[in-house]
Amino acid sequence: MDSKTNIKNDNKVPALVGLISVVALWGLDFVVLDYILDYVSAPLVTLFRMAISGIIVTLYVLIKEKGWHLKSKKDLFQLIIFGAVFTGIYYTVEAAGISMTSGPVSSLIMTTVPVFGMIADKILYGRKITPVKIIGIIGSIIGVAMIVFGTGSGSAKITLAGVIVMFSAALLWTSYIVLADPFSRKCSLGAFLSIMFLSGTVACALIAFVQSRIYTLKADFTPTICLLIFMSALVCILLCEIIYVHSIRKLSVTTVSLANNLLPLVTIIFSFFVFGQTMSAVQLIGGAVIIFCVSLITVKE
Repeated sequence: MDSKTNIKNDNKVPALVGLISVVALWGLDFVVLDYILDYVSAPLVTLFRMAISGIIVTLYVLIKEKGWHLKSKKDLFQLIIFGAVFTGIYYTVEAAGISMTSGPVSSLIMTTVPVFGMIADKILYGRKITPVKIIGIIGSIIGVAMIVFGTGSGSAKITLAGVIVMFSAALLWTSYIVLADPFSRKCSLGAFLSIMFLSGTVACALIAFVQSRIYTLKADFTPTICLLIFMSALVCILLCEIIYVHSIRKLSVTTVSLANNLLPLVTIIFSFFVFGQTMSAVQLIGGAVIIFCVSLITVKE
């Protein structure tokens, strides 16, 4: 094998390790949120997590980097819109879709992200849609379907409107994966995250305000809940976004989007250790299928 190829592949290894680590942390975050949401409504949880992340990274930018150092007001405007859409609107769309369908159906629809990612790879970068990629994507979707429907309940709710909304969420997340690299290069990574989280906080505040006019929001902020929200924001949002954007810069859209299909498996594993929830034989087989398919794609990548 050519030495240049070896160097290129070696440069991708840290990004792949970071990507899998982020998915593992997000799986833990799902379990933490499952507990937090019993005490605080989702709009407020999202708002405070965005605000905490935004304040911390902005302080770093102001103290360490002495400002955002953007080249033009046009770049600032674009980054503000980017942040509002992908940290404010996206999470709202996702929550709405889940409420109109169900967790299993919504999770399954979100596994179409790699399909959109593969198409984006082809259109934007001319990468070939190889048989291996097709097999990996189809296999991962089958694996996730086995996990989310392998409980034996067989009573997953589904509505046409909910399906449409969740497909919109899948398109938004794919767009984030595609656009994060060029947008993040308009400034330092810290400045990018600062603007994204601050604009997202404003968007979340507006969304929370509107929702509070429709129904009463839960706000039981005990010391434990406050600590969990803070740690979730610090580790599972801020730290994970830093690693995730780095991975997006190094890896293809298909690889990054496909790795997200590990999330249901990781979430179930953490749920077992935290809440004692067990996995059925079908779910275990589905998890093995996902791991195999993700490994197949990343090794070939």
